[in-house]
Amino acid sequence: MQQNSRASLHEIVKTARMAGYKIGSHIPYRINGDTLVVFYNDTQPVDTFMYFLEDYSSLELSQFAAFDANNIPKKLMKKHNSDGAEIYTDYISGLSYTVVDTNTLQITLVVQASKPDEDFATNEGLRNYTCTQQVNLRNINL
Repeated sequence: MQQNSRASLHEIVKTARMAGYKIGSHIPYRINGDTLVVFYNDTQPVDTFMYFLEDYSSLELSQFAAFDANNIPKKLMKKHNSDGAEIYTDYISGLSYTVVDTNTLQITLVVQASKPDEDFATNEGLRNYTCTQQVNLRNINL
C-alpha cells in the first residue's frame, strides 16, 4: 500500500513538474476536482497528460473483497494526449490538488488497503495510507 502510493505520487509529481515547459502562453495546468491536466511540450506542440479518479465497474468490484458502500475505492487513471485512458493504480480512496502559490502545487494521494485487517477496528478494517508532496512548477512564468 505504501509503495503503491509513493510510486503513483512520484509519477504525478514528475509530470506536474514539467507543466508549462516550452508552450509559451498556453495554460500550464488545470485542476477540476480530482482531475489534474498538465500541458507541456514533449512530442507535440502541446502534450496533455491527465490524471483522474474513476469508479470501478460492477464486474471489477465483484473481483475484490467486499467493500462497505462508504469505502469503495477508485482507480487512478492516466491519459496522454488522445490515447485511451489507462489504469495507473488501484485502491485509491482520495486524490486532491491544492494550489499553494503561483509556482507550487500540493498533491495528496490516499491509498486504501485491498483487504480488511481484523486487527484494525476503524474504517471497516480497511487501512489508508496518505502521501502528500509539494511540487515546484519550475516552468511557470519563464
